[in-house]
Amino acid sequence: MTGPVTDRPTLPGPGRLGLVRRDARDHLDALGWNTDDHVDLLWSLSRAPDADLALHTMVRLAEAVGDDWPRLHQTLLRDRSLRGRLFSVLGSSAALGDHLVAHPDAWQMLAGDVRLPTFDELRTTFVDAARDTDDPRATSALVPRLRRLYRDQILLLAALDLASVVEDEPWMPVTEVGAQLSDMADAALAAALTVATRAVCGDEPPPRLAVIAMGKCGARELNYVSDVDVIFVADDAEPDQLTVATRIAGQLMRFAADAFFEVDAALRPEGKRGQLVRTLDSHAAYYRRWAKTWEFQALMKARPAAGDPELGQRYIDAVMPMVWTASEREDFVAEVQAMRRRVESLVPADRRERELKLGTGGLRDVEFAVQLLQLVHGRTDESLRVASTVDALTALGAGGYIGRDDAANMRASYEFLRLLEHRLQLQRLKRTHLLPEPDDDEALRWLARAAHIRPDGRHDALGVLREELKRQSRRVSRLHAKLFYQPLLESVGQPVQGITASMPTESAERLLAALGYDGPQNALTHLAALTGQSGRRGRVQRVLLPTLLEWLADTPDPDGGLLAYRRISEALADQRWYLATLRDEGAVAKRLMRVLGTSAYVPDLLMRAPDVIQSYADGPDGPKLLETDPESVARALIASAARYPDPVRAIAAARTLRRRELARVASADLLGMLDVVEVCRALTSVWVAVLQAALDAVIRANSRDGQAPARIAVIGMGRLGGGELGYGSDADVMFVCEPVEGADTGPNGDESGVVRWATGIAEQVTALLGTPSVDPPLELDTTLRPEGRNGPLVRTLASYAAYYKQWAQPWEVQALLRAHAVAGDPDLGQRFLRMIDDVRYPPGGVAPEAVREIKRIKARVDAERLPRGADPNTHTKLGRGGLADIEWTVQLLQLKHAHEVPALHNTSTLQTLDAIGAAELLPQSDVELLREAWLLATRARNALVLVRGKPTDQLPGPGKLLNAVAVAAGWTADAAASPTSGSDDGGEFLNHYLRVTRRAKAVVRKVFG
Repeated sequence: MTGPVTDRPTLPGPGRLGLVRRDARDHLDALGWNTDDHVDLLWSLSRAPDADLALHTMVRLAEAVGDDWPRLHQTLLRDRSLRGRLFSVLGSSAALGDHLVAHPDAWQMLAGDVRLPTFDELRTTFVDAARDTDDPRATSALVPRLRRLYRDQILLLAALDLASVVEDEPWMPVTEVGAQLSDMADAALAAALTVATRAVCGDEPPPRLAVIAMGKCGARELNYVSDVDVIFVADDAEPDQLTVATRIAGQLMRFAADAFFEVDAALRPEGKRGQLVRTLDSHAAYYRRWAKTWEFQALMKARPAAGDPELGQRYIDAVMPMVWTASEREDFVAEVQAMRRRVESLVPADRRERELKLGTGGLRDVEFAVQLLQLVHGRTDESLRVASTVDALTALGAGGYIGRDDAANMRASYEFLRLLEHRLQLQRLKRTHLLPEPDDDEALRWLARAAHIRPDGRHDALGVLREELKRQSRRVSRLHAKLFYQPLLESVGQPVQGITASMPTESAERLLAALGYDGPQNALTHLAALTGQSGRRGRVQRVLLPTLLEWLADTPDPDGGLLAYRRISEALADQRWYLATLRDEGAVAKRLMRVLGTSAYVPDLLMRAPDVIQSYADGPDGPKLLETDPESVARALIASAARYPDPVRAIAAARTLRRRELARVASADLLGMLDVVEVCRALTSVWVAVLQAALDAVIRANSRDGQAPARIAVIGMGRLGGGELGYGSDADVMFVCEPVEGADTGPNGDESGVVRWATGIAEQVTALLGTPSVDPPLELDTTLRPEGRNGPLVRTLASYAAYYKQWAQPWEVQALLRAHAVAGDPDLGQRFLRMIDDVRYPPGGVAPEAVREIKRIKARVDAERLPRGADPNTHTKLGRGGLADIEWTVQLLQLKHAHEVPALHNTSTLQTLDAIGAAELLPQSDVELLREAWLLATRARNALVLVRGKPTDQLPGPGKLLNAVAVAAGWTADAAASPTSGSDDGGEFLNHYLRVTRRAKAVVRKVFG
């Protein structure tokens, strides 16, 4: 029940009044509220947010007022307004109840015809109280008096704010509450400044000092419990005067903390490390030369609050022109995005749904969106230069920058969330923005009643609150995207419901540039093409694009992502499932935007394997991208190719499945679903399957009556043999053959005919796989065979054995360390491996001369093989501490110790490193350094291909490209420890890479000597 009750014939019991504590009846008896004369009063009490708390505190108050209880009692019986104010406060705030009990005469403030004091009245009252002392330096005596004065004003405001919950009293808008709290804060700051000035200066004339309110206080949107952000400005004065001003500011902050609230000056130039007080000229010079974007964003709410008003206004006049040109700064976009990520990172994931301020769809989302729009458009439109979030929303709607309906809805959501924030803070007068736990029905029911939420016929107040919280969060999140992006659709000629004025093209381009789009004109062209489609497609795109554009803006390359999205959308224009999936599966759309805005490699794959997009959804057991394992894909690929007798068609079928698998693996990689080892294993698996399918197809086509004259095995070398292929890796292979029983070995019986046949097979396989196509290339590299390019492409097993026995060079022995049978006849492949084991793992180890030769070759590689113009510090393959360094180090240790450590008989770099550590051939700390460097270099090398769409080994310098590589590599270090750090140039990732590889190189040098 929420309205007044005037006709209750019988006295209700405690249960009917919502009183659940066992001592409720005793409390009613103690107050004498157990007669029919008190029916009306008791029904008022029942409407308090927590009737038990209100009754319990009422008993305490009755004891505290003592002889004045009869007057309070009689006033409550006849003054419905007092009942509304007192019961609502006692049932909402234990802290204010304690204040009333401690100062029982304060109830009189709530009786009769009550109004809020004006700002001038508040200022006069607080300043007069601050001067009411004989000893100006005895500040401690003033603290209790001013603390009570401030708390009395909180009590009065809260009573008027809450009264409508209990009685039919006027509803106080949350904006009015925030403005009154800000006026109280200004008056309190003036009082604290008075106390501090007298304490520091005594009878001496003080320096001119202005206190500038910032944040919510500056915008006149203060909470009940909040730090008050300020900046101190001194007049241009002598150094000793500045010292005095600094002492006054420090004393002000200490006194205010004791009497009123914490004063936070961290928004001053250079933050907490900077001077507490600066002159006006010093402030202006700092903002002109050094200030970051977030500092100009903070200045949007600056307002003189206390001290010298003329000086305060001069400060505003000096800095505000710089605020409204901040969006023209070169690093504006990067700093805004970094600041937004930092805010989001401050909230633990398990509390994000309960956070009213920083959570998804919370107050900060509204404030951030509004402030960014003000910064972008306020440069040319002075109507947007307002401090209040609510006023700014109104101005943005009036100016056509957002829809009027959207502005009204966003304002309603903002005010609703602020109301809940106020109620939560009033409960104990503690700073909080955290909703109760979702299963805490009692706490949520109290909040619903305190916020004056009523049953709606389907739900009780608690149910209505739960539904409203969900609805408001969804609405804020949706409107957050619409505020930025839906007016852009209007600017390209597409009507959008709720927008009454079209945003000019120049404004649209300026907004897109501020949101991270380097080519805003091209972006508008893409938007026009996407939304200009006729019928259903255009309608769905107009619904999707505001959200998609926001997600793209958070990627390293929004322009490339939008272009890729347009290309895919046009290619799939006839596929009804495509837009329906993006519309109905939020996870699919968000993941797709992240991939498109990061990678130039994946979009082309998706255009030719679009069904992978459907795998971006979540299945019952997790992401669908992970539902298929590489081994199943390999079997399916080989089986699919086997259905075609023509090798060209067979390989085309294999390419189709490979394309899909590459799109799947790369997508999962970019989305952080696979680690680098899993990626390399999957890429190796699909390469091996394609190789096997091609070999089978060519052998079938070149066999008589299904009988081949020879067995062929393919030996993987390098990263293929180690199961560690990357996106840009070639496949190093060797072919070995052996005649089958009864085969025609040639006119001289020397197996030359078999070798010629097998060579033809190997050449066809190499040529067919290497045929140019739109897919990533399938290049076979056979230069690691005996005698290199000058040697025969295919040898028999016996020929290989004879060569290695007599002619094997140290580098060839080293290459064999990664030899592994990957395709073709498995028995022949295994016999080849057993044959070379005596070569690569000789009893007693390799000869010292061979070790010296390997070291000599390594030195030559370091000196000569690095490409011209490459940076030796950041070349992922041949650079300092890169892949070659790590792999050569591992292989050198294998050559020296594999004869005595069987676990070193391994082609995988990482697994061999494990064996090296287990055998204590290197300290475990060195092994970890090598492992970290190898994993990091592999991730970076893969990321380079994903971002650029082509193989490359060189990391770029700081900039957008490096940032994209860092994102693609899964770089997650907190690069935004403060609002001023970490522009999106990948510099943090590069520093990490240089640090890790430098340490790894030290280990390499130690091993190689």
